[in-house]
Amino acid sequence: MTKELSQQQKKFGREYMVDFNVADAYQRAGYSKNGAQSGGSRLLRDPRIQAYIAELEAEATERAGLSVDGVLKNLREDRDAARKAGQYGAAVRADALIGKHLAMFTDVSKNVVVDDMPPEDAITELCTQDGILNTPAHKAGMKMLRLLRAPAPPPEKQPTQPAPGMIQ
Repeated sequence: MTKELSQQQKKFGREYMVDFNVADAYQRAGYSKNGAQSGGSRLLRDPRIQAYIAELEAEATERAGLSVDGVLKNLREDRDAARKAGQYGAAVRADALIGKHLAMFTDVSKNVVVDDMPPEDAITELCTQDGILNTPAHKAGMKMLRLLRAPAPPPEKQPTQPAPGMIQ
């Protein structure tokens, strides 16, 4: 049987819905300021909290009277009106929002807690999406790690100038 969420976990979910800021929601829910980002990220990975947040989102959407179909319809109408009015920037923005909804051009972001992970493993984790390693990104990350670990070259010796009036 699945364990129910605590009141503090529910408060975290409600606070997260305020501004979608993990660390701030974690603190406002009464958790410690120390480790707020990693603690909040850990809570967000909990399937029970994810389900609770999804319920809150559905309730908010219903209260606002919004639906995906309705928003897309409005965007198409606004795009068409903007084009007729010669407002091409607004038309392009509407198209961009429709394309974003359809995941036509997505930015990949990944939250990974790497506090207790060796740097090589952290780079591999960050460069892996859906089980597939992004080889160019991984190579670049590993190269950067090697450069960071390399000993600093000795400072260049500046040629010394004899003091005025001194014989060389």
